[in-house]
Amino acid sequence: MKIALELLIIFCLVTALIFLFLIGYSRNKRMNNRMKEFLPSQLVAETVNQQEKGPSLIKRFFGAVANIFKNVQFSESTEKILLEAGSKLKPEEFFAIRILVPAGSGVISALIGLPWYLILIVVIIGFILPNHLMKRKRRIRLARVNHQLIEVLGTMANSMRAGFSFMQSVQLVGQEITDPL
Repeated sequence: MKIALELLIIFCLVTALIFLFLIGYSRNKRMNNRMKEFLPSQLVAETVNQQEKGPSLIKRFFGAVANIFKNVQFSESTEKILLEAGSKLKPEEFFAIRILVPAGSGVISALIGLPWYLILIVVIIGFILPNHLMKRKRRIRLARVNHQLIEVLGTMANSMRAGFSFMQSVQLVGQEITDPL
């Protein structure tokens, strides 16, 4: 019972750390995109420069680990999953995440004092978890695309019935429909 409880605690900690990392990353991306949308480009550049005086230690470490895998040839399926998920990560950055998460979770579980076989299970889960989360994100995004496709076609048909040209209806859809389409 004690082992199961320790394993559950480790899994929750690793999941929480990944969640916090992804939330912070997506919040910064969302804020920068909204700033680019509403502010003139010169103000955006000044604001972004003020916010990012320099990359943090974590970003520099993550970038250094990702640069190690820069010349590695990744499979087309990995690139396809990242593209379909709408992720801004490069394949080498995604692989760096897949390496750093199990390493971090293994170190944390070793510091807690778990037996070696539980540490091995935590490391395996840590390696599989980023890929599973990216596939889940891809599945959700593709479902949104399917749902929005109906809306896009309806909007285009209605705008063309109203007398717009095809290009005008495409522009209207581009302005009105949100991400991912």
